[in-house]
Amino acid sequence: MKQNFKKIMPRLIGTTVVIGLAALIITTLFKLLLGVLALGAVAGLIGKKIASSKNAQIGLNNGLSSTISPMHIQQSWANNVQPVLANAAQKVTTIVPIN
Repeated sequence: MKQNFKKIMPRLIGTTVVIGLAALIITTLFKLLLGVLALGAVAGLIGKKIASSKNAQIGLNNGLSSTISPMHIQQSWANNVQPVLANAAQKVTTIVPIN
């Protein structure tokens, strides 16, 4: 029995050390990921707050206001999607040769 114990003990200690190091590495990685997630959430909240304060400065939160700049009006009209009517005439497609 003593000889079996002497054979098993070093393997048991080695396995315990390896498993402990693996657990330490895994928990460290998860803590780093959690920290990055928290920093991202804080950065997102700060960015949202900055964007809302900029929108308040140009008058977007107050409906139509005289403080809206012409540049903003031009950008908002440029980004709108125009509806396509169902009975609109389709353009004839042609093949243009390129020399």
